[in-house]
Amino acid sequence: MLTRTLVALAFATAATAQPTVESAWVELGAEGKIIARAVTMQSRCPKIKIAGTGSRRMAVRAASTPPDYAVLSCEAVIPAGARSAAIAGQPLTLPKKEPRTIAVFGDTGCRLKGDAVQACNDPTAWPFPAVAARIAAMHPDLVVHVGDYLYRETACPVGQNCAGPFGEKWDVWNADFFAPAAPLLRAAPWVMVRGNHEDCQRAGEGWFRFLDAGPRPA
Repeated sequence: MLTRTLVALAFATAATAQPTVESAWVELGAEGKIIARAVTMQSRCPKIKIAGTGSRRMAVRAASTPPDYAVLSCEAVIPAGARSAAIAGQPLTLPKKEPRTIAVFGDTGCRLKGDAVQACNDPTAWPFPAVAARIAAMHPDLVVHVGDYLYRETACPVGQNCAGPFGEKWDVWNADFFAPAAPLLRAAPWVMVRGNHEDCQRAGEGWFRFLDAGPRPA
C-alpha cells in the first residue's frame, strides 16, 4: 500500500510540477504597464497565477538558442489593480500606486576588461551582491536601474580572484546581474533603463531578451 501511494504521489507531482525558473521579477513599462518576466532552462514557460484572472502559461519572449542563450525568456502582462501574482509558485511584488521609497543605482557589473580587473569573488572589491541584499532588506517600493549591467568582457587573468564567465551570453548575465540581484528582484518592482553597455555591439542581445520593457525587436 505504501509503495502504491508513493508511486501515485510521484505521478501526481510530475503532472502538476511547474517549470523551474532561474529568475522572476516585475518591471514597469510605458503608460503604467506592469510586466512579469521569467527566465527558465525548461522547454516551456512557467505558469503565472494572477488573483482574479486565474492561471495561464507565460508567453515566450525569446526562444532558447544554445550555446550562448540556452534559456527561455518569458513574459506576461499583469492587469492594473491585481492584488497578487506568482510565477511557478513564487510570489511577485507588485507596484504600489504611489511609491515613496525608491532605490536608484547603476553600473553594477564586475569589471573584467583587459588590464582592468576587479576581484568579482571578493565582496569588498565587488559589493553589488551585498548592496542588493541590503536594499532588499529595506523593502523599497520601487527600484530603478539606470543602466550598464554587464562588465565581464574578457577572461579573468590567471591567478586573479575573478574566475568565471565572460562575454555576451546567459551565464554572464546571470553572474553579473541576475544572481546577485535575486533578493532585490523578489523584493520590489523595477524600472530597467538601457545603458551604453547594452548597445547593439556589446550586450544588446541580452538587453532585449531579458530587460527591455517593450516588444522584442526582430
